Amino acid sequence: MATISKYQTSSGTTLYRVRYRTPENRQTDKRGFTTKRDAERFAAMVEVAKMRGEYVAPTHARMTVAQLGPAWLDRQRGHLKPSSYRVMEIEWRVRVAPRWGKVGIGDIRPTAVQRWVSDLSHGVDGATPVGASVVSRAHHVLASILADAVRDHLLAANPATDIKLPRKNRRRPVYLTHQQVAELAAAAGRYEPLLLLAYTGLRWVRPSACGSATWTCCADGPPSRRTPSRWARRFAWEPRRRTSGAACRCPSSCCPTWPASATGETATICCSPARMADTSNDRAPTGGSSKPSPYLACRG
Repeated sequence: MATISKYQTSSGTTLYRVRYRTPENRQTDKRGFTTKRDAERFAAMVEVAKMRGEYVAPTHARMTVAQLGPAWLDRQRGHLKPSSYRVMEIEWRVRVAPRWGKVGIGDIRPTAVQRWVSDLSHGVDGATPVGASVVSRAHHVLASILADAVRDHLLAANPATDIKLPRKNRRRPVYLTHQQVAELAAAAGRYEPLLLLAYTGLRWVRPSACGSATWTCCADGPPSRRTPSRWARRFAWEPRRRTSGAACRCPSSCCPTWPASATGETATICCSPARMADTSNDRAPTGGSSKPSPYLACRG
């Protein structure tokens, strides 16, 4: 239980001190109460907070964001891909640490966080404004660090919650005409087989993962087991998420075969019926048909 005692300052003023023990059984005190009623109220709040498991030591609030940030960042390695971790590391180093690194977590106010978000969006002191996605990532880093501090009972509440973030404006998609696709393919030279990206809906990571290879459409399922992720001028190979039937079906009306490229390779989008028959891994398309579904695949 907390105890209350009074003392006098050098000027003769009578004040009150509250002595109590922390959940770690360490004795500490808080003094400077002008009335005994205020001291009793504080002592009661401390005891209730300890019983509820919500006690936060006043000294913990003096910890800075820079003391907690690197540890939080290191904990993200366990569940983030290298490319995602790289994004978080950049946001911490470029935007969060310079602004909040030297600030005590107990001194952060929601209004200050809201002002920081606004400054990032509009740019201040000659800084270049950043987009809504960048602002959202920077806020996520700060809010996550403070959320961990709340869970560890270093902070009573997270001041970075309920912050209004800028809206993300979706850009209108631009589609190429058939003529524009043909002109692009002609200008691509040896990379002309990548014209298949325009008609099959294939994502870039799949053909890029296969490297220099012969492209064909077959019923063997998705070709790539790894997908490349490029970030900060580096390629990081990451495991591709396993999905059911995650491959592009090639329309039967689109079966062009390009001539041999500079490397002597040919690229065929659709395979012949003979190639489609007698495959051990045939998959039936939606609707229950027994006919195998053509999948875009890479054969080196």
